[in-house]
Amino acid sequence: MKNINIHFIVILVLVFIVDLISQPQNEYISDANTVLLLHLNETTGNTAYDASSYGNHGTINGNAPSEGKFFGGRQFSTNNTDLGIVLPNSSSLNITGPITIEAWIKADAYEMGGTFIIRHDEYQLCLGSFGSRGYLQFFRHVGSQWIIYQSDIQIPLNEWVHVAGVWDGSEAKVYINGSLQNITTAPNDYSPIGSPRVASHDGSILSPSTNTFVDEVRISDVARVTSTYDNISNPVVDFRLSQNYPNPFNPNTNIKFSIPNREFVTLKVFDVLGNEIATLIDEEKFSGDHSVTFNAKNLSSGVYMYRIQAGSFTETKKMTLIK
Repeated sequence: MKNINIHFIVILVLVFIVDLISQPQNEYISDANTVLLLHLNETTGNTAYDASSYGNHGTINGNAPSEGKFFGGRQFSTNNTDLGIVLPNSSSLNITGPITIEAWIKADAYEMGGTFIIRHDEYQLCLGSFGSRGYLQFFRHVGSQWIIYQSDIQIPLNEWVHVAGVWDGSEAKVYINGSLQNITTAPNDYSPIGSPRVASHDGSILSPSTNTFVDEVRISDVARVTSTYDNISNPVVDFRLSQNYPNPFNPNTNIKFSIPNREFVTLKVFDVLGNEIATLIDEEKFSGDHSVTFNAKNLSSGVYMYRIQAGSFTETKKMTLIK
């Protein structure tokens, strides 16, 4: 009986070790240039622990733990009790030279006024909103103004996206999923924000339906290169169009695709006679994994085709609608 118990315990330990090894160990690792690293894996308490050597632990105000890009994350909603994660007024965070701000985010809607991933008196990283479109914005405090550097491609909704703002001492750059973005530059009036924060919403206009998920927030006192993104993700190396899911479907189905480079993408639906039914995507997309939902509530049962065109890549797949 005693030997059976020992064998059972050994098996449990081995299962635990295998499970631990099989988990995606893709979180950031702190190095000499990391001044803030929040894994956001906490499920209890009101402290967000800084994994850097500086101990810039944050105070959680109103937001909830959630599933993250890797392990845990935080869900921030636009309400008066969700004030983000307040960071200490530490000299290590008061960076005026080269800097990299990066995080994984997922938003379910664009909030009027913007969602700030990082807010500091010297720099900010923001999901800026303009009606039905949202763009990555990197702010730098220069003299009496903010200088805003904005991506030219919008950030998609309902999928995890890696975002980064970089200042190398002479030039600003913004990255989405490791791809360098074309940017527009504009000045704006400077106003101090007080205590630095992670993932706080603009308090001027609140949209109760808006939620933003944030994971792996890191600030570094150096201009990092794009390989940083590759080190913590599985970068796309090939074009790929996946089979829709569910299939058969009624009336909604999800279509996923991947592109290794920034490309202009069209994704269209056709009937079996080749007549175009719907255009799901017709715009430039950054590299990475993407998805879109097709709603066929006004169509009859039958077989339909969906076709992607991205640069020189073209592929068509079938899907079945059953009502």
